[in-house]
Amino acid sequence: MAHFYLTLPCNSSMRHYPDSTITRYTTRLENAISLSGDWEVGLVEMQYQHTWYNLDVMDGRVLYYHSFEKDGQTKLLQDMAQLSPGYYDSIMDIIVVMNKQMKESADNLLLEPFAELRYLAKINRIKAHMGRHTSITFTLAMRQMLGISNQRHPLRNASDNIIQWQSAKACDLH
Repeated sequence: MAHFYLTLPCNSSMRHYPDSTITRYTTRLENAISLSGDWEVGLVEMQYQHTWYNLDVMDGRVLYYHSFEKDGQTKLLQDMAQLSPGYYDSIMDIIVVMNKQMKESADNLLLEPFAELRYLAKINRIKAHMGRHTSITFTLAMRQMLGISNQRHPLRNASDNIIQWQSAKACDLH
């Protein structure tokens, strides 16, 4: 035999190695392999389950404030978007959830959307289009993922103009 392959499932030796995990893996061959002469060994393929989060329970909070006029009075919308903990495959996945939650808050009060985030994939940056008197505050984990520096945080538009803001390079989520 010139070459052969072995498949080593991580759960095949749990009786012998009950503490074996995806990050510290030990297995036991069912039958001994006896080789003579010179052999080279190589890893051809590795598969793993994707079981980790890149956004924890408390890391997914986004606070936003928006001042608006309604019935001749100035009112303040103050709400929090809570992204579900889990694994977000891309920055776009995070932005879609945030935009949806901010739009729902505005729709509930019959307001125009007051903020929208966009991911510019070609330059790997986040762009925020924010209405007048709007502020968005992110957790540290969210700032790091989205490339928002502490100097530019929270995102604020205190003027009477619509502003556009752009982040530094966004982080690779993998």
